[in-house]
Amino acid sequence: MSENESKMLDGVPSSTLSDWRAIINLHGIIPNVWHALEDKEKKKKDMKPSKLMDDDTIKALKKISMDHPSYFLDEIRDELYRKTYKPVALSRISTRLRTSLGLTLQVLGSIEKRQN
Repeated sequence: MSENESKMLDGVPSSTLSDWRAIINLHGIIPNVWHALEDKEKKKKDMKPSKLMDDDTIKALKKISMDHPSYFLDEIRDELYRKTYKPVALSRISTRLRTSLGLTLQVLGSIEKRQN
């Protein structure tokens, strides 16, 4: 088994691995799952965060959230679409606010208090 193949098997449940071993012992062939696992790995590599939300969108997100800290996620999404013409999921906005920008609900609340 190559190093690539063993990396792909890391996330496979042990019960599935034992089923595959049984097929190999019984029929002497490897189940045709490698193609599916390789395709899954390729999709992961092709999916980069920059394709999901580029730098301009993140900058616009930061500006919107700092200018309007009282906005709800759906209001941020609508404003973001008006500025960038790119649809972004609410979960992606929430994740980016927390991870990339370090803005939580508590932080935005304190920003809003300071502005008023």
